[in-house]
Amino acid sequence: MSNDHRSGQVAAADVDLAVRAAARAAYLRSYPADTTRADEYAERMVSDGPYRADMTAVLAALAAVGRLMPVDEETTHLVQLREDGWTLQHPLSCRPTLFTCEVNQAATLALTEPPATLGVFECGTDGGRFVIGAAR
Repeated sequence: MSNDHRSGQVAAADVDLAVRAAARAAYLRSYPADTTRADEYAERMVSDGPYRADMTAVLAALAAVGRLMPVDEETTHLVQLREDGWTLQHPLSCRPTLFTCEVNQAATLALTEPPATLGVFECGTDGGRFVIGAAR
């Protein structure tokens, strides 16, 4: 969500995301195996004026009463390297599947020795291999 979500304002990108998710879920309730058409249907609904207007109104009402969780602007995993171990911080979008997260699995396999450099770093995977990036 944009920073305005608490005042009832909803960013266009957030509406698009919500429309896609709602339309896809509705389609899959009727046709559970047809994921390709569900995605196509969701894309069509994003540009459907009345559906989009209704969804915008619903999201604005929910935002106004503080019932929406903001979309995580952060999409990068962060690893904190300490002398006594490490901690991985996932973006919100990753949290429903923490234990199957590719970055989590790669970090668990790679971080077996105390690190040479301590601190907080961006991290990710490259071909299944754990990669530590820029310091934060």
